[in-house]
Amino acid sequence: METWEDIQGKKAQLLKDSVAELDQGERDILSKALALEWENRNLRPSEFSKQLRNFIQQVVQ
Repeated sequence: METWEDIQGKKAQLLKDSVAELDQGERDILSKALALEWENRNLRPSEFSKQLRNFIQQVVQ
């Protein structure tokens, strides 16, 4: 059986591995998207999706 520390270590390693191939611009976009998701966690999914879509459109332009 794994301890909580083992699980947290694996989680941190998976996160590190998942962003390792991203360039700095992609990491910035991902961190902003995650921040938006956290700030708007109380909204209904459709409301959050609309805000996230608007953010992505601004970044792409």
